[in-house]
This record gives sequence, structure tokens and C-alpha cells, in this order.
Amino acid sequence: MPPKAHIDRSIAVLICIFDGDNVELRVILTQCSSTLSSHSGEVALPGGKLEEGDRDKIATALREENEENRLDPSLVDVVSILKSFSMKVTWRRQKYGWKG
Repeated sequence: MPPKAHIDRSIAVLICIFDGDNVELRVILTQCSSTLSSHSGEVALPGGKLEEGDRDKIATALREENEENRLDPSLVDVVSILKSFSMKVTWRRQKYGWKG
């Protein structure tokens, strides 16, 4: 059997940390729409797939954050870029939790 072809599913996410009430640090999370075919209703970091017009992964993350939460990209100071990595997803969602 021939090996499976590699499919590029590159994504970018934004880990947006900001001062909340009482000087507590907060992180923006988003809840995926319940109408999605995958990941519906899940809580996630804002982000998504690279699109043709994105100049890099920073642009992807900022575009997705703006689409999902209306955060103006000009208000974001990128302070670090984490190293890219690949992962094989092996879990599946079950009615009452996760099974890995």
C-alpha cells in the first residue's frame, strides 16, 4: 500500500493576553459555532487556516481574530512567535468528554 500523501493543513492561532479587571491577566478564547462539521461547540484559541491573501502566519492569526472577535489588528503588539510544530490528532470526541 503506498504511503498517504501529506496534506498541508497549516494554521495559525493568536494567544492574546491582556490586562483584565483588578490587573488580572486574561486570554481571549472563542467558542466554535455549533453549525460546524468539525470542532462544533468547542472552545479554542482564535485562529484558523492560512488563506491565499495572508502574507504570513501572523497575518493569518490577526485576520482570524478580527473575523471571530472583531479585535482591531492595529491594537495588537506581537511580542513572540512560537516555533511551528506538527501533530497527529488521535483523539475523538465522546458524549461526555474526550477519549485519547
